[in-house]
Amino acid sequence: MTRRAYNRVILPDGNICNQHVVVTDDSGNIIAHYPLTSEEAFTEWIGGTLDLRESYQNDKKSIRYSKKH
Repeated sequence: MTRRAYNRVILPDGNICNQHVVVTDDSGNIIAHYPLTSEEAFTEWIGGTLDLRESYQNDKKSIRYSKKH
């Protein structure tokens, strides 16, 4: 499990969240996201913008992400 913090996260519905943490499992799948309210242990600060988008493969919905500067 990895926690990374970003200045801005764009959610699949278009909402923009500032100062946000995204949690991924060991395969890179997003399992949670939440506001960063204080410094957290074991959280890597990435900065910039993370854009989350829904994608479908074989009728299975998933979230893909790409880092923007």
